[in-house]
Amino acid sequence: MSRFSSMVPAPEEDIGSFQPTSNAPLEHHIEFYLDDPGTSVFKVEYKYYKVHRFFFARESPVFQSMFDCPVPPEGQDGDSDERPIHLPEVTCAQFEALLHFFYNGMFGFNTERLFDLLLIALRYCFDRVASHAINAVDTCDVANDVEVVQKIILAIQFDQLQHWLAPAYIALIQRERPLTRTEIVRLGAGRTAILCERREQYLRKLDWQSPFDDVHDVDDVDYAVPEDFLTEPSD
Repeated sequence: MSRFSSMVPAPEEDIGSFQPTSNAPLEHHIEFYLDDPGTSVFKVEYKYYKVHRFFFARESPVFQSMFDCPVPPEGQDGDSDERPIHLPEVTCAQFEALLHFFYNGMFGFNTERLFDLLLIALRYCFDRVASHAINAVDTCDVANDVEVVQKIILAIQFDQLQHWLAPAYIALIQRERPLTRTEIVRLGAGRTAILCERREQYLRKLDWQSPFDDVHDVDDVDYAVPEDFLTEPSD
């Protein structure tokens, strides 16, 4: 384990983190392996990246602290492929989203890439980057069910995203289709049970409504997010 990787604790929930399933040989990234001064080598999954450390030191106190440390006798992490800065629990998609943001801004980002950017930004304390990503997601029309579930999971894990929780929770209660198997696995059995209970309440109220009523005007349904939804109640 590198000196740097030991500075960053693993998250309580490995949401969106890399699960090593490939024995692919290590390779240099075709775009983000630069032979410039002021660069450091990063190892993410099975790829090496060599990029300017200025961005990392400027935007993240985690990296600033690392680069400010005295260089040990054996050399600095990031000096070469043989001694890279290893980022555990980070995917290539997340790291490349961060690099695209540093070098190109947010041009061409879709919601999937925004979530990748947000995950790595929150984990490594890139606060300004995270703020940009959150604002961009907030201005998107995130109607995709996968992204609604992602919002719930991220809002549970990160305090900065609490404003996502209630709207996404209500969206799953009110949608016509039931939860899919994939969504149940991602949400967990306890949260799924709470959602199903609220959905059943909501659908029963709809059945009692006049056809002339507003389909979402169901005032008696409890839309408040219960406390145990945040802590994954045990079965």
